[in-house]
Amino acid sequence: SPGTLTISNSSIINNSTPNNGGGIKSASPTTITNTVIAGNSANIGGGATIFFPTGIGSFDHVSFLNNHATTFAGGLTVARFDTITDCTFTGNTAGTQGGGLFIGDNALDKTIIRASFSMNSAQDGGAFYDFRGQTTVSDSTFDNNHATRNGGAIYFETHFVSTSISNSQITNNIAGQSGGGIYN
Repeated sequence: SPGTLTISNSSIINNSTPNNGGGIKSASPTTITNTVIAGNSANIGGGATIFFPTGIGSFDHVSFLNNHATTFAGGLTVARFDTITDCTFTGNTAGTQGGGLFIGDNALDKTIIRASFSMNSAQDGGAFYDFRGQTTVSDSTFDNNHATRNGGAIYFETHFVSTSISNSQITNNIAGQSGGGIYN
C-alpha cells in the first residue's frame, strides 16, 4: 500500500515549479489541516496538486491564498478527495480552468462543506472547475470570482453524473460569456 502525507499547523509559502504543485505535489493519500498555502506557482496546481491513482485528499481549515497556475488549478488540483471542510480559496488564478480549485475526473463522491471562494479567476470556473466529478457543495460562499469565458464562480462539466449545491451563497460573480454564477 502507498505511504501517506499528513501536513498540519504549517505554512507553505512562495514556492514554485515549472511542472505540477507549486507548494505540494503528492500521489499518496494526503491529509492537510490548519495550514496556509500561499503565493505558490506552477504549470498545474499552483498551491497544491494531489493526483490519482492513490492520491486521495482530505482538507480541513486550509487557506489557499494568491497561488497561480499557468494552465489549471490556481489553488488546488485534486483528482480524488473525501472532503474539503472549512477551507478558504482567495485570490488564486489559473490560465485555463479552476481559479481556486480544479476537481479531476473520477466517480467518487466528493463533499465541500463551509468553504469560502472569493476573488479567484480563470478562463472557465473562476472559483472552481469540476471535471465530471460527483460533488456535493453545502454551506459555502462564492463571492466576487471571475471567468473570462464560462462559470464566473462554478463550472460543472457533469453531463453524466449528479451534483448538488445547498445552503450556499453565490453572489457578485462574473463570466465573460455564460453562467455568471454557475455553468453546467
